[in-house]
Formats: sequence, structure tokens, C-alpha cells
Amino acid sequence: MHRIEADLLIPGHGEPIRPGVVVLDGPAVSYAGPARGRPGPHAPAGPPFAIRLTDNLGGCGLDTVFPGLGQNGGTATVNVPVGSTRTLTLEAARPGRYASHCGSDMYFGTIVAT
Repeated sequence: MHRIEADLLIPGHGEPIRPGVVVLDGPAVSYAGPARGRPGPHAPAGPPFAIRLTDNLGGCGLDTVFPGLGQNGGTATVNVPVGSTRTLTLEAARPGRYASHCGSDMYFGTIVAT
């Protein structure tokens, strides 16, 4: 899944939404609406955990960067070729919200460590 957060989301029908979120599940949109309606994925703080990333978009989405979730609090980066899925092991040293972004800082997401 890929989460895109926006200050302003303009839907096909209805009023603009502030702030908004679009969640992609492969090539399909699985959620589009208010940010408060779709929290980021949750992970345990402390032990390593695995996530699976699939890229069906290409472009800057080929690389995903996870600052603070790499080994010893470093940055973890994964490259996923279009149409492929990769598993990445991350670790959150302490509870909190950890941002992620594509290689060009255009798409953003959040992992919540509890």
C-alpha cells in the first residue's frame, strides 16, 4: 500500500477535503478522503518488523525512504521495480510517528510505532 497525504484533496464529487489522503493498494485506490479517517499503518516499537511494498506506479515511487527506521535509527531505503514486490525489515527504536517518502519527496506516508 502507498499513502499520499495532501493539504487539499479535490474529489470528483462533493466539497474539497482538508487535509486529505489517498491510499493506493496496487493499481487501485483503496481510500480517498479525510486524513483523520485513515490512519497510517501501525508497527511495534522495539523489535524489527517487516513491510511489503509493491510498485505499480514507477517514476519516483521506485525508491521509498524511511528515515529513522533503519538499523540503529538510520535511514532505510528500498528500490522496488515496477510490478514487483519487496519485503523490507525496519525497526522503530521508540514509539512515535515515522515519516516515509519517495525518492523525490513527492509522495509521503507515515508509520505509527506503538
